[in-house]
Amino acid sequence: MILLVLCIFVISLSIGIILIAKSNNLRAYTVFAVALFHFGLSIYLLSSHVLDIDALSKLILITLSILYLGITFHGIAYFSRCQFTNNNKIVTFSLIIFIVFATLMIIANDLISMWIFLETASLACTPLIYYNENKASIEATWKYLFLCSIGIVLALIGMLFISYSAIIVGASDTSLSFSNILLNDKTFNQTWLKISFVFMFIGFATKTGLFPLHSWKADAYSVEPGIFGALMAGGVTSISWLALMRLIQIMNAAGESTLVHSVLIFFGIISILFASISMFNQLDIKKILAYSSIEHMGIIALGLGVGGIGIFGALFHIFNNALLKGGIFIAVGNIRRAYGQKTTEFIRGAIHKIPISGTLFLVAFLAIIGTPPFGSFFSLFAIIQGSIAHSLIISLLFLLGLMLVFMGMGKTIFNASKGIPQTIETGYKDTIGMYLSPLAFLCIVLMMGLSMPDIFKKLLMDAVLVLEANL
Repeated sequence: MILLVLCIFVISLSIGIILIAKSNNLRAYTVFAVALFHFGLSIYLLSSHVLDIDALSKLILITLSILYLGITFHGIAYFSRCQFTNNNKIVTFSLIIFIVFATLMIIANDLISMWIFLETASLACTPLIYYNENKASIEATWKYLFLCSIGIVLALIGMLFISYSAIIVGASDTSLSFSNILLNDKTFNQTWLKISFVFMFIGFATKTGLFPLHSWKADAYSVEPGIFGALMAGGVTSISWLALMRLIQIMNAAGESTLVHSVLIFFGIISILFASISMFNQLDIKKILAYSSIEHMGIIALGLGVGGIGIFGALFHIFNNALLKGGIFIAVGNIRRAYGQKTTEFIRGAIHKIPISGTLFLVAFLAIIGTPPFGSFFSLFAIIQGSIAHSLIISLLFLLGLMLVFMGMGKTIFNASKGIPQTIETGYKDTIGMYLSPLAFLCIVLMMGLSMPDIFKKLLMDAVLVLEANL
């Protein structure tokens, strides 16, 4: 009760300050203070049994909290020093709404609540896409809203079908709490349960951006500031995967794991191959990151689909991907401000023009493609092991996709990083506030690769057990 009152007080106070304050800086500091509170709350929930949340929720919670803390710290410097900054009242308000409902979604114990909180958190990101208020941002915003709306409706229809699959067999308890569904869904009508899976999978996968539900990503990520791209590529996708993993749990408990794994492998492979091909001859460095996000959503889907050690790799990769995408989007935002452009027609020699952000951009790329000893190497390696154990053809297609990504993405990244920079003066200068967050994200992922803390390893293993409980 005390914890609930404290949370309500902090949220109400922060929203009040954001709505009343006239200073962009004060609003940015307020959001960062909320992030600090959220991080402390997450650590407390990880080590206590107050809400009795499982390891899967705890993993996503700490991932989101670390990402949000770094993003909001960067926001302090971003809103105070960048010449392209507009009034930040709406976006800082959106950031508060996002973290509140994303957290509620993570700790939700029934499908309806999870659906409401996930969709609210997703819609809270809409002003972040529209932030620059130009023609491209308007188009991207409407596309995001349109596809999100379709996802909302389809997921809701899927949940109604789950209820119907219980009603049609005369189940005494037709509530949509996870405990009830996991306990009883073997007795539900399997045909309607499979239909519900199709609708809910499409609805929730819209948020992750799996192919062919990806079309909003390239537009949204290319027009919104890097700080907001970091939140969507690392935060929205992580909570969306939690929703999909709850769906996987439900289907596994019903004895339909073969169907689920086949769907995940199919969408995983085509997402990886589509993204890798789309990267070739792409000049826009922010669109390259959008396609990279689609690729990594496919990698996670593939890991969950092949099972075994692939599940461990997928869960570990959700963590790595969130922080690496957070780091590289922020670094790209810094490069964008230094050059006033976002294509390699104008961006050359980033590591010479802004040495720290340019170097972080290049190192983050190496980490994203799975270069050792970063944690991403070990998560990718685990998924490769799982795919080889599952099917040689699947593993060969996966390796082909990774090779194409290295070639396509690498060409754009190296072109932007190397060479002699053009004499473009935008007034931007790297400061510690602008590059500390991506540096911290990279250090965390590197630490996970060099020596994963036992407490985190146990959390990962416990999360794997949650997913495998009904196999």
